[in-house]
Amino acid sequence: MSVTHGEPISRDDFDGLPMLGGRVLRALAENRMSVAIDARALDDGAIRALPIADYHVLRDVAARLDVVAHDAEELGCRNCDETLVVDVADEVPVEHFAKRFAKDAAEREAQGTTLPATLHLPEPLSLGRKRTSVLTMGPVTVDAAIPLWAAVHRPGWTITPAIVRAMGIRAAGEIRDPKAIAAALDAASDRVWDALGYAFDVLHYPGALVVPYVCPRCGARNDLETPQPRELEWSEEYPDVFAHDAKERAEHRSTRRERARAPTFPDAVAFERTVERITAQVYEAKGVRNIAIRVETGPPAVDDGGEPLLGSYEPIPPTDTTGWEFLITVYYETFQRMHREDGPYDLEAELRETIEHEVDHHLAHLRGDDPVDREEREEIRRDILDTYGRDRLTRRAILDVLKLALPLLLLALLVLLYLGTGSR
Repeated sequence: MSVTHGEPISRDDFDGLPMLGGRVLRALAENRMSVAIDARALDDGAIRALPIADYHVLRDVAARLDVVAHDAEELGCRNCDETLVVDVADEVPVEHFAKRFAKDAAEREAQGTTLPATLHLPEPLSLGRKRTSVLTMGPVTVDAAIPLWAAVHRPGWTITPAIVRAMGIRAAGEIRDPKAIAAALDAASDRVWDALGYAFDVLHYPGALVVPYVCPRCGARNDLETPQPRELEWSEEYPDVFAHDAKERAEHRSTRRERARAPTFPDAVAFERTVERITAQVYEAKGVRNIAIRVETGPPAVDDGGEPLLGSYEPIPPTDTTGWEFLITVYYETFQRMHREDGPYDLEAELRETIEHEVDHHLAHLRGDDPVDREEREEIRRDILDTYGRDRLTRRAILDVLKLALPLLLLALLVLLYLGTGSR
């Protein structure tokens, strides 16, 4: 890909229609960016014949290279609720994409979320005298998607046969008539559209299109899906739409019902009582004592990869008045978030495993060697490297070094200034 630098394109209209992704079509038409495969430049016809999954990659790259104008996106930190303003151009170098997309393609193949796909909707569609919950979806080209992109750019759009084709819907059950499918979708419930929006995103947006952003307040890594905006909105994941058989779909539905009926998560006081009881049992079984334990109810600490922790272990060096002190912290909000996002689980078993893990770190500290800690940090490093690239890993390492070194550098500067002043 090559680009011509200039003022970023901000107009969304193309061929006389304002549309989602229109800026990139304009950039291609105005030769502000060109795309080549195996040194062969793609003309307008070849671009229009691209699957929209590939075109959305062009949207993402064009924004990162400032070929097209883009707005910084706001999202709430998943760990501390801080409002984050993320600019895609500042994150993840384009050069790292190839490896990420290869990994994403393999994962999609393993999960069965590649096109063509058979979807199982949460509620049936009515098509005349027939009802079906099964949709067949196939790949969509740029040219075929234009009616959908133009429709979602304006409020109050209606479902037409052209939009059915633009969404890649080939059939509803045995019905292949786009007009009949459009009428059925127009009368479909919000749950059906929520599931359809989720499936459309999974099928037509590579999972590698994501910008990681570290919250400056708590250090948690937050992933912003790019490019934005997207065609269809959805509020809940529906993995059961991709289920391969009735048994798998039934298991998904059972999980959803369990989550809906799940008892409320214990409040902080009850949680702390449970922690104290399990801690006493673990300490007795492990033969340890003199490790303080506390429950943190604020935003959890995070690991080196920005993931909120369940628990942490901290050996506190001796001072003039104290010897070594040892502290285990359990993070209430992480356990609560697991319950909210993943559904009910065995809280006591999870707490026991967490506290045992932190006690093992304590015993390793006393031995003077903690191979588990080294492996955990290496695994995080590999994950960041595989997902976001060596440049980002290097930049993170440099920032960490600077955070440690900056106070020393400032102290040295003050000493030099003091000495300089005293010698005058």
